[in-house]
Amino acid sequence: MKGQINIESISSLIVFVLISSYLYLSLSSLRSDYYRYVDEQEVYSLAVSMSELIINNMGVPPNWNDTQQLIVVGAAYSNKTNLISLDKLQKLCEDYEWLKDKLELDKFDFNITLTNLETGETVINCGKAPVRNAVRVERIVAAVNNTTMFVSKFVIQVWKLW
Repeated sequence: MKGQINIESISSLIVFVLISSYLYLSLSSLRSDYYRYVDEQEVYSLAVSMSELIINNMGVPPNWNDTQQLIVVGAAYSNKTNLISLDKLQKLCEDYEWLKDKLELDKFDFNITLTNLETGETVINCGKAPVRNAVRVERIVAAVNNTTMFVSKFVIQVWKLW
């Protein structure tokens, strides 16, 4: 009786194939959700890092006036947290492609806006127009412009180029 195929072995094989197929299809759909989540977290991490670098770093050298002498990007006014120089941020935003290259963002695009919270006026709008799936990081900062200081909202939006 060895080697004979009967109805029980055929039905067992069919059940095994159906369960295996169901598990494979279920796990493959979760895999795409997982990769989408990983991509979103990568972009979010980059956006937070960029905001930290620009807001809380004075740049190297710290007293730079021209972007050509700039080694490390930064727009902080001093070593105080969340105090940015409006002049430095405007100079950084004069050349979007230079800034993107300096930040080594070859697979990403970004947009930076600085809005005066007292007047509602957009003081700086730098970069490309954001797309629908852009990750947005908002920070409240104090912007210093030679003699005046005002509370403002710093928004950076980053998205991956596909």
